[in-house]
Amino acid sequence: MDVHLISARDVYVYFREGTLLVDMRDEAAFEKWHLPGAVCVPYEEDYKQWRAALPEFRAVILYCDRGNNSLYAARKMEEAGDTVYAVAGGVEALRKA
Repeated sequence: MDVHLISARDVYVYFREGTLLVDMRDEAAFEKWHLPGAVCVPYEEDYKQWRAALPEFRAVILYCDRGNNSLYAARKMEEAGDTVYAVAGGVEALRKA
């Protein structure tokens, strides 16, 4: 499966459809800035532990600082059969949108 990359502008389209929005950065970065409605689930090096910490969802949008961690996690989640989207460019792109 290919990872579904979405643009920063598309986040709001998918989020309105009831998709879970996950900020993968640490809590300090989340407190400084995050998208309204996002939940903070900091990425851990142990993917399985991080995945288990996510709330239940039908689909999820992941974002991090620059998009690298969210892309990695999205690939793993898609391999497991989850419906997942990663924001291309991460927070840097979101702030410019």
